[in-house]
Amino acid sequence: MNKNSWLLLIVVSASQIFGTACSTRANPAKIRKEYTAVAAALKGHSDGFFLDKSPEASTLLDRKWSLQEAWVAAYLEEHPSATEKQIEGSVSDLDANLQGGATPLGQGLYGIAIREDEIGNVFIVAEKRKHFRPVWNAKDLRPGMTRDSKLLAAWSAQAARGECREKPGYEGALICGPLYGGFGSLSNDDKGRVRFFLDGSYAEYMGMTAAAQLSVWVWDGSEPRLEFVGTYTYYIEQPVGTRLEGESLRARVRDQYRTFSTCCDDEGRPMDWNLKLTPTGVQDLGYSPVPSPLEALDELFYRTAKGIPADDIATAPVLAQAHALMRRAPKEKGIPTLGTLMPPYPNPAGDAAEFCADFEDFGLAFSMRRVNGKPYLTAMKQRAHCPDPRVAPVSH
Repeated sequence: MNKNSWLLLIVVSASQIFGTACSTRANPAKIRKEYTAVAAALKGHSDGFFLDKSPEASTLLDRKWSLQEAWVAAYLEEHPSATEKQIEGSVSDLDANLQGGATPLGQGLYGIAIREDEIGNVFIVAEKRKHFRPVWNAKDLRPGMTRDSKLLAAWSAQAARGECREKPGYEGALICGPLYGGFGSLSNDDKGRVRFFLDGSYAEYMGMTAAAQLSVWVWDGSEPRLEFVGTYTYYIEQPVGTRLEGESLRARVRDQYRTFSTCCDDEGRPMDWNLKLTPTGVQDLGYSPVPSPLEALDELFYRTAKGIPADDIATAPVLAQAHALMRRAPKEKGIPTLGTLMPPYPNPAGDAAEFCADFEDFGLAFSMRRVNGKPYLTAMKQRAHCPDPRVAPVSH
């Protein structure tokens, strides 16, 4: 028997002895012992981002995740009044390389997120008849046949293999993991059932832009039921993330401006993806731009290029100058473009401000005030280039 077969035999035997879900009499010492053996066997098959192509890698990772949920359930069985911080501490106690997150979703219902580097797992532990048991694990999801529900396959151990991403197009980009993320609580539905969201990022070797998966679930009393799932792209150093605002769940999205591009690996055109929580489900309201001087600038030139009225965002002289500038501008995909915006990007504050947007070949200086809480451009002047705001002016 070779080494790989021997490792798999250990995993299968352990599964038969302890089960994939921990019983109420689970022995933490035995869980720890098996976990240590499985983690050691898996170590050579992962670089912290993906698994290698060996057939035993995904089997070992799946078992490792099962032992993590068994460990947390056993901890709650012994410490039913534990706080979120204490539950998270128990995860680190099992393995110092793990980062754990615990989110109370309802009475006796905890969403647990565990990650090691950028390989993660999420599961739910519930109290039933004064005993805690794992009741749901994203790794075991059986996605439906629709395009969107197939996204859930990315949480599986099989999808954590690096070769999965080699598939072309949609299949390779979105149903392949691994993912890491966490839970968030939402308002109950019209039947009083607990709802929550799951926000997970796809592992990525490099770059400041990453893909993520957002899903909304309702707890039916025994397991979660999917209400919505979709994907988006975000900038990893953006100032805000996914959050609940009233009855709207919003995720910050990295998009592209329409009449110019940004030069670097940055936030691009920030948008909010809006999901409205209705009494019976979720309504996707799409993207809305985040108000900013650059958004006002893009809106001005986009409307000018498309012949859309824009007197609500700029004065008549500014509109006339914008028309003249866009007539001379080169086109990309049928739309005139100003070119590439160079950093540092303008970020004025207050009700009235002046800012300058510096492109590759010229600068545009604006005066701006706010009307009904939105930027309103009152003057525009083309200049050779904008002064660098990081350089203090020389006094005489």
